[in-house]
Amino acid sequence: MIKKIFPFLCLILSLSACDDEEMDIIYRVPDEVQPFVDQFLVEARNRGQDLKIDNLIVELTSPVENAGQSVCGVTYGEVVNLPQNLIQIDTQCLAWRHSEVSKEALIFHELGHAILFRQHRTDRLPNFDFASIMVSANWNIDDFYVFDLTKRDYYIDELFDASTPVPDWAE
Repeated sequence: MIKKIFPFLCLILSLSACDDEEMDIIYRVPDEVQPFVDQFLVEARNRGQDLKIDNLIVELTSPVENAGQSVCGVTYGEVVNLPQNLIQIDTQCLAWRHSEVSKEALIFHELGHAILFRQHRTDRLPNFDFASIMVSANWNIDDFYVFDLTKRDYYIDELFDASTPVPDWAE
């Protein structure tokens, strides 16, 4: 158990050891994740948001746990009142191993927490699809737009604007 939470504990200790003014903000994203961060920024610009991401560490690891449960990804940072954003992605999770599209959905979900300060949602659309990529439940690989790219625009629109109207395909 200590082995699983050790990186997080080290981050917390290092962050608490200095003032926010003294702390270096770190950007360290693996090469295989960077294209998803870049695409997130493109999607934000396409929706009128000019975001800058310079406060982010992404770790590819396995397993990843949150509150004692295995998860595909977890975000620590400003969303939980820490100055450094840290995302851990479980490289053994099906969402990470399945396809580039499922990786995008997973990374976008975690960036939704870290950069957009989005919290989880539990509601569903009229057709019973999840209403948001920010769903709190463990999602299946066929949720969202992994197998149906016609749904992608809605889920990305909703990620950047929670008031996005219900799409026609969900009626």
